[in-house]
Amino acid sequence: MKGKGKGKGIWETDWENEMSMGKSDTNDDEDNKSDKSDGWGVYGMKWIGSVDREKGIQINAVNNKGKWEVIKVQIDSGAVDTVGPREIGSGFQLKETKSSRENKNFVAANGTTIKNHGEKVIKGFTDGGIKVKVPMTCADVNKCLMSVHKMKQAGLKVVLDGDESYYQDKATGRKGKIEYHKGKYTFELWAEKRG
Repeated sequence: MKGKGKGKGIWETDWENEMSMGKSDTNDDEDNKSDKSDGWGVYGMKWIGSVDREKGIQINAVNNKGKWEVIKVQIDSGAVDTVGPREIGSGFQLKETKSSRENKNFVAANGTTIKNHGEKVIKGFTDGGIKVKVPMTCADVNKCLMSVHKMKQAGLKVVLDGDESYYQDKATGRKGKIEYHKGKYTFELWAEKRG
């Protein structure tokens, strides 16, 4: 795990001390090969845990505020990886990964295969001002699901308790509010627009 952020503020641009929200799959180095299991289940697929009611409005609203792309992410305690549509984090390069090359895809709760297109590593800030680097697998999904498992691995404490929900950087103690609305837990990720 990389060093933890110092929480100096949302406008800081030095990325040496960011909090990494999980391992990137784009590096095929020894660090990524040290796990006893590669995490892929039967038939080379991983499970995506979110189940939602179908509505006309999607949660993956992306707003542009000046030089920032503001991404609303939904926290998912059942997701094994952080997953989002290819359009999110438009300023960051989509890279092929070992998993996408080997056609290791995801499986929805109903058994449907969801294509893995590779990974973007999105650098930005949470709306609580914590600097993060989020490896996001790009897949055929319609919203960004932030894996609680990956948040925990990155050194965050996640408390899902209705209107009292929050995440906290264990190293600095800095907290950010998690919004709770109609059964969904969300927060905003601010990514710098590039190019």
